[in-house]
Amino acid sequence: MPGDPAAEPTFDLDLYLSLPRVAGLSLAPDGGRLVTSVATPGPDGKKFTSALWELDPAGEAAPRRLTRSAPGEANAAFLPDGSLLFTSAREDAEAAPEAKLEQEVARLWLLPAGGGEARPVAGTPAGIDLLRVARDAGTVVYTSGVHPGADDLEADERRDKARGDAGVTAQLFETYPIRYWDHYLGPREPRLFAAASPPAGEGRMAPARPLTPAPGRALDEVDVAVTPDGGTVVCGWDTGEVGNPRTRLVAIEVASGERRVLLDDPGSSAGHLACSPDGRLAVCERIWHGDPAHPLDVGLWLVDLATGEGRDLAAGLELWPTGPVWAADSRAVFFVADEDGRTPAFRVEVGGDDDGRVTRLSADGHFSDLCPAPDGRRLYALRATVAAPAEAVALDAAGADQTPRPLPTPGLPLAVPGSLAEVETRAGDGTRLRGWLVLPSGASAAAPAPLVVFIHGGPLSSWSGWSWRWNPWLLAARGYAVLLGDPALSTGYGQEFVARGRGRWGAEPFRDLMALVDAAGAVAEVDGERTAAMGGSFGGYMANWVAGQTDRFRCIVTHASIWSLEQFHGTTDHAAWWEREFGSPEAMPERYRDNSPDRNLARIRTPMLVIHGERDHRVPIGEALRLWADLTRTGVEAKFLYFPDENHWILNPPHVRVWYETVLAFLDQHVLGKDWVRPELL
Repeated sequence: MPGDPAAEPTFDLDLYLSLPRVAGLSLAPDGGRLVTSVATPGPDGKKFTSALWELDPAGEAAPRRLTRSAPGEANAAFLPDGSLLFTSAREDAEAAPEAKLEQEVARLWLLPAGGGEARPVAGTPAGIDLLRVARDAGTVVYTSGVHPGADDLEADERRDKARGDAGVTAQLFETYPIRYWDHYLGPREPRLFAAASPPAGEGRMAPARPLTPAPGRALDEVDVAVTPDGGTVVCGWDTGEVGNPRTRLVAIEVASGERRVLLDDPGSSAGHLACSPDGRLAVCERIWHGDPAHPLDVGLWLVDLATGEGRDLAAGLELWPTGPVWAADSRAVFFVADEDGRTPAFRVEVGGDDDGRVTRLSADGHFSDLCPAPDGRRLYALRATVAAPAEAVALDAAGADQTPRPLPTPGLPLAVPGSLAEVETRAGDGTRLRGWLVLPSGASAAAPAPLVVFIHGGPLSSWSGWSWRWNPWLLAARGYAVLLGDPALSTGYGQEFVARGRGRWGAEPFRDLMALVDAAGAVAEVDGERTAAMGGSFGGYMANWVAGQTDRFRCIVTHASIWSLEQFHGTTDHAAWWEREFGSPEAMPERYRDNSPDRNLARIRTPMLVIHGERDHRVPIGEALRLWADLTRTGVEAKFLYFPDENHWILNPPHVRVWYETVLAFLDQHVLGKDWVRPELL
């Protein structure tokens, strides 16, 4: 929370990079322990390493670190007896010497409920990825990559060794897409495995049963859940359709491997899901794809696992529910959804007279990782705000609009260098617009702060919580005010608000943004004449668009940005998703051309800082290269910050530091009139 400026520590890059980054939350079966993941820079400071920490649900004991290793730990999941499973690439002391020389992969480890040393209980040649545990039976379900044509893990290991020995890294693709965000898909394919719970005491799990012998790419990036008795796995199943990519919902019987389809709709996909504690039902995000005339929509789909019959659980809800989890008695589902610049936690009743009734449990903050208590009385979660990173909290499981009870969490409380306010205005068509305004300590009408406009990515997202990637408080510490505005296409304001910008990125979203800038500039503590704009991903697209529409900003920072929509369509990792909004380039070329920033190149006069990572497959590096070439050949003052081994996001601590040093030096030069200071390591 903001505090007395004299008592605040210096909020600089050293402090920022040292802060514990809390993510994920798991609750023990008896409700007596919470476990979270905490990332901090490793000993050499070159990457973040995660460790598992125990938190006290009662809020009395201090957080306690459970694991410690150089590779770190992830995927925490409790067994019925309270033992903790996790994945880690840490060294297995009992492995054969030749095995230790192989490439590090994540194995499955068990930490006993009563404490002691963790022991490895399972491993695969490619490593264990996603992990789920049946809450009653303790059946362990996980995914691991296997080479096509390999009948078992031994054959997979031989195939991989043969490729390595021959020095072959080439891949032959026969399906689309071939990459996702920051990696190419393959050559291994994800497969599902199930195994009995690890034995008590010592020993490893029995060999896992393959549930999906030859799935192709069907299990890429899908969610998985398992019924409490361990008898059925429910998961997404990608259809592989090039022109209409979508994800079915299927149930797989563990004993036989039989697969049944629960949801198969050409117009929608299944997202995150959960199985009810009584084993009868499953709930999933149902994502209606939309088309060039209709925006995407999200609902909660309730499915009877025996009959396959399904229904919309919260029909008429204007918000987009995500991350569903079940109450212990199977009579309610908890979820989160963006709403008016926050992401509250909600409860929806299942069955009875109150079926479908939605209660907002807490109105303020960005909630995630919901964990209902087994006694049905409490709901634990992580809660962040724009002014504070994630903190574990407790809520009453049924009360409306509560104030959450904070639990001791690593790194908190944290003082930030300034204050947080909201700004509101109206768009030209009368639509209500709002955003957050960060004001630095000391800003006043007599000494107004220069304004930097942060433009969010997505574009289907909003500013509702703490950001480790675009942190406004680092700018506030340097004396800048920061506007975090939500223009058309932002989530949490209803379907019509999204529809206003659908396929019209350069129209309403741009005009809304400028209206919000006007509103922020009218605040007495803000200097509306000294301004800059910056954004990443869709925000980078909008930064490029802004550069070609107005000279009101003294400089612009554009990160991982789209420059040519036509070029982007053919090089992004999944073109079909964007066709649902803009249509195909052949059928609707005007939508691409009219909204493409590159068509306004001749009008750009504002100095620009271009930033991009080589491994970005969502917005490929070609966008930055073409933008850079166009800016330099037309004489626009510009710089290009290039990261050869980063992706859509800048993740490694030294690169995070360089990113902020470069951005701040660029802002200081053009907004404050200071001399350009090149970052020392560049």
